[in-house]
Amino acid sequence: MLSVIFDMETGDPDDVMTLCVLATHPRVDLRAVTVFPGGRDQVGIVKHVLNLLGRSGVPVGAGTPKKNAPHVSGFHYKWLGHIDPADADGPAAEVMVKALKYEASTLLTGAALTNVHQAFKLDRTAFVQKWWTCQGGFAGDNVVPPEHRLPKFTGRITCPTYNLGGDRTAAETLINCGLFSQIRFVSKNVCHGIIYDRTMHDRIPWDAHPGLDLLKQGMETYFKDHSDGKALHDVIAAALAINPQAAKWSEGELFYKKGEWGFNPSEDWFAQSAPSPHHITVALDVPKFEKTLTGQ
Repeated sequence: MLSVIFDMETGDPDDVMTLCVLATHPRVDLRAVTVFPGGRDQVGIVKHVLNLLGRSGVPVGAGTPKKNAPHVSGFHYKWLGHIDPADADGPAAEVMVKALKYEASTLLTGAALTNVHQAFKLDRTAFVQKWWTCQGGFAGDNVVPPEHRLPKFTGRITCPTYNLGGDRTAAETLINCGLFSQIRFVSKNVCHGIIYDRTMHDRIPWDAHPGLDLLKQGMETYFKDHSDGKALHDVIAAALAINPQAAKWSEGELFYKKGEWGFNPSEDWFAQSAPSPHHITVALDVPKFEKTLTGQ
C-alpha cells in the first residue's frame, strides 16, 4: 500500500476527482488531505466526498485564505449537490506534518505549495527521505523527443506553470531543500496532451472501486457542458504516484528563469557528482494509466 498525503485546491474539477480516486484506490492508504487556500467551503466539499466514499476518518487540514471569497467552482455543486461549509480538523501544516511522520509516506501536490512550505517550516525533519510527486513543471524541447512534443509547446524550453508559480518562494525552497528521497514532476507536456473524453470514459469500467465510479459520475456531469472532455492533470499525477512505470521520465534538474520553469536533463546538468532526485514526465503510457486508475 502507498501511504499518501494529498495537498489540493478546488478551483478546477480534477483535484476533487483525484481525491475520489485516492480515497478508495486498492493500492492507496490516504493518510491526510490538506486544502489550499483552505476556505470552509473547500473543506465542506472535501469532507463530503470523503464521507460519501466511507473515508470520514481521514483528517483534513486547511490553510489560511487571504480573502473571504468563494474558493469552489460551480461545477462541484452541479456534480455533488448542495454542500454546507465545514471546519477543518486542524491547520494544514500540522495535519501534514503528523501524516508525513508515518513511515514511507508519499506527498502528492496539486496546488500552489504554500501549505507544504508552512509544514516544512514547522518541522522539516518530516520531509526527510519522503517521495514527492508534484503536478507542475515543464519539460521543453531540450527534454522531450520530437515524437512526444505537443504542437502548442514546440520550440519552448521554459513555460509558466501554475502550481509552482503560485508560490515561487515555497516551490524553490522545497525543490532545493535536499531532503526528499525523490521528486517527480508531472509536467505540462504530458498533462495537456491527455484528454479524458467519451472514448476514454467508455474504456474505463464501472465498479472498479467506488471513488472511480464517483469520478465517472462527475465526468458525466462535465460532458453536459463540455462534450470534448477534460485534461485531468492531478488525476494523472495521482496515477503516476501510484505507478511511475505508467510514464517515461527524464532525470535532471528543474529550474526557474524570468517567470517560467524548465528542466535541464542530466547530460546538461553540471552538478553530476551525485544522482539527481528530480524526474519529469516525457510521455504517458495511456493504457497503463487507465489500468492504474482501476487498481490493476
